[in-house]
Amino acid sequence: MISELFLDTKPNPTVSAFVNLADAYEPSTAVNPDTGDFFTPQTSDAIQVGVKFVDLYDGRLSGSIATFNIQKENLVRNDFNPLTFMTD
Repeated sequence: MISELFLDTKPNPTVSAFVNLADAYEPSTAVNPDTGDFFTPQTSDAIQVGVKFVDLYDGRLSGSIATFNIQKENLVRNDFNPLTFMTD
């Protein structure tokens, strides 16, 4: 399940700013071999902030600048070694 919120504002005709917030929840299908129970569901939170600009300097410059951060929790890893074909 993913929920997302996107906000966009245009303070003038050549510049717009945006914020994108998202979170996700994914139940695990992997089973813990030690307990026989499913692993804890994976969750994640993300944020992206940026600015878009068009036609600056008499139309010679357009582009965007953005930064983002993604945090994940309860990520199930398989420490598979492709050289030995075994888990570490």
